[in-house]
Order: sequence, then C-alpha cells, then structure tokens
Amino acid sequence: MRPTTVVAIGLLLLPFAYAGVGFATQFRRQAAFDKTEIGDSYEDVLRRFGTPSAVDGADKAFTRYADRPCPAPCVKRIWFENRLFLDIEAWSVSFDANGRVVQATHWVSP
Repeated sequence: MRPTTVVAIGLLLLPFAYAGVGFATQFRRQAAFDKTEIGDSYEDVLRRFGTPSAVDGADKAFTRYADRPCPAPCVKRIWFENRLFLDIEAWSVSFDANGRVVQATHWVSP
C-alpha cells in the first residue's frame, strides 16, 4: 500500500476511533455512577471513578456545568467529565463534612 493510501485510511478511521473512546468513557463513568449510593465514602467513589476532573464545594461552583455552589449539607463536590463529547456531559458526586455521599448527579446539556 502506498503511504498516501495509509494516511487516507487513517484519516477516515480517526472519527470512529474518537467516537469509540468517547462512548467507552461514557460507559465507564455511567457504570461508576450507577454503583454510587448515598452514604458511600469519598474513597469508594474515587476507586470507582478515578481522578476527578474538577472539585468545587459550598463556597465555589464549577461553572462549566453548575451555576451555583453545592447546597448544604454538601461541603465538597467532585466532577467527572466526558471531555471527548465537547463538555456536554459530566457526573458529579457531593459529600458532607464526614466524607459521605449526599447526592450524585448526571449532567447532560441539550
């Protein structure tokens, strides 16, 4: 095969690979979200989701998705984004002062 043919095939497959990684991220995040329950520990959530994309709390909102800080009893909220889908989807988990889940939300922009 000629190099230009290989490059052309690669360029044609690139959008499919990008979408595949985006859907795989969505599947993993949703699976972690579905297992998250009120009362779970901060460590349990991190084990399921991995490293958060962002952290906010009662004093400051992560304004990419929320327009206000998390409400009491929340003192800390961690965010997990699917950046491959252009900031239209995220999952957040809110914790109280004891480090226990008080709310979990799946955010999707229309």
